[in-house]
Amino acid sequence: MFLQFVHEQPCKTGFSELISEPKECNGALRYHDGTNPITILNETLGSAAPNQLLQEGACRSDPSTDQGGDKTNLCNAGVTYLRQEGAWTLPPQPVCNELLRLFFQSEYLCVPVFDRVKFVTEYLQQTVSMFLLQAVLASAVSYASVELLNAAGFQDHSSAQETFFTRAKLLYDFDVEKSQLRLLQGSLILSTTHVSHYMSRDYRFWISNAVCIATKMGLHRRSVRQRLHTSAGKLLRRIWWTLYTWDAVMALNGMDTIRRFYDTDHDASHLTEADWEEEIIPSNFQDLLHPFTSLEKSYMIESSRLSLIIVQFWQKFATTPLETCCNELEVAIQDWRESLPHLRIVNTLERTSITSWHLILLARSYICESIMYRMIKRSPSADKPLIQRATQMIENVMFDLDKTLEKIMSRDNGQFNSWLIPTFVSTAFALHVERVLDPTTSDFNKILATLHIQAKLEFLREMSKTWSYIGALVKIFEDAIRSANISVPLPKPQQEHGIVHISQGSPDALLPPNKQPDLGSYSWFLGLANSDMSFDFPIGSLDTTSMLDEFFSDNSHNWNSSQI
Repeated sequence: MFLQFVHEQPCKTGFSELISEPKECNGALRYHDGTNPITILNETLGSAAPNQLLQEGACRSDPSTDQGGDKTNLCNAGVTYLRQEGAWTLPPQPVCNELLRLFFQSEYLCVPVFDRVKFVTEYLQQTVSMFLLQAVLASAVSYASVELLNAAGFQDHSSAQETFFTRAKLLYDFDVEKSQLRLLQGSLILSTTHVSHYMSRDYRFWISNAVCIATKMGLHRRSVRQRLHTSAGKLLRRIWWTLYTWDAVMALNGMDTIRRFYDTDHDASHLTEADWEEEIIPSNFQDLLHPFTSLEKSYMIESSRLSLIIVQFWQKFATTPLETCCNELEVAIQDWRESLPHLRIVNTLERTSITSWHLILLARSYICESIMYRMIKRSPSADKPLIQRATQMIENVMFDLDKTLEKIMSRDNGQFNSWLIPTFVSTAFALHVERVLDPTTSDFNKILATLHIQAKLEFLREMSKTWSYIGALVKIFEDAIRSANISVPLPKPQQEHGIVHISQGSPDALLPPNKQPDLGSYSWFLGLANSDMSFDFPIGSLDTTSMLDEFFSDNSHNWNSSQI
């Protein structure tokens, strides 16, 4: 496929000239703590500061000091290969500008991990980190119209996202990007792309990479940020809380196997509105950036507060009586919601960005609350009254969750903040399946739950047109509905000897032949195959597919098709 580009970044001596790091960061940082040779010598020599920042290199390379080589250590063959693969190429500038505008409008609030004005300045000056830029473009294409993608030379969202993702990945693999900060920022953004669950480097790889860099830089320590310039400290605190929030939410929702942070190992101060830069947006940036409002900043602040409630629940769940845990959870969530009067939307029909983010935040809180009450309900130590109470709480929360998701779906927000919405919709889908199959659910409530199942499945089908990985998830859910004999219209599966035939137009047609999914790859989610198959395991406190697996296994003797 031949693409028309505005320019190709020159491959000159010292690729790090393309890499710009804030001057106040004073180079890449490495944090030292605990008992190691550096801290022992530091204490022995009488340093007043127990925690040290070591400078590993200059922010930018100086070609005049390079002895005939560049900082990437790439041979000519490597440079040629990266050029051929388009690692330094961009779409036509009008297209690129529009993709950046979409990113700042629809994604940046979820990943406020770089200075917007500085990034756009470097982009227009062609000194921006190409690794970071390609990561941003990979994240932005999911919000683009087909017409915009066609103008860039792409036929659909999947091919466009895969192209930008691959370019960023190549720059990472070839060690072109030298800045730890840029590697951290780009890794966080790449974790939102979800190009494919079948790739060895899915969102978990990029999150893990970001966590590794962040802890190496010492972002979990207040002393690190205090020793930096004020604006750099603000940026690093936003990055830290983005990581911390995702760590808690992803583990609770079963998107990861384990939390990556020990809460006793960090002393990061809480995120506040003061942790955003006081931006002065130049007039020539008006088409790319809109001024940040207090309400928009509040999204990330309240997200981090919600993550703290999740973490505190886990601690209580492991150490306190379940009834106390349930009481404290109810109070904490209620206090959190009542502290958000400035985020309450008077007119939910209003189609503004902040209204959409408000709905996303509410949906996240309801999903997390449902999961936590479900953990209490399914605990072996839960008595009958507590189980009944937790069940009622789940029903109450699900009522509010369904209303919120319906607002999101009716507003055609399938592309808005999409890496979170599929998780919300999928978890709500599984909870409704659980409700339908529960013999204690009334016939009327089963009918209502079935309608919710159908609506959410159809919404996921629509989203799969833009986000290819959701197509595989839809197939799993359709298989679950067939296995449970729930009365929801489904396409007739094309099978032969247990193999699912994937049409050329489906998202899975993008996979290489040896990665094509079959029924066996999916059926273990539903308890129909051995659990030792080589595939992503269901994980965490609640994973949508593992929840279905649990329910089918635990209740297979309690229900039959006549109950549905």
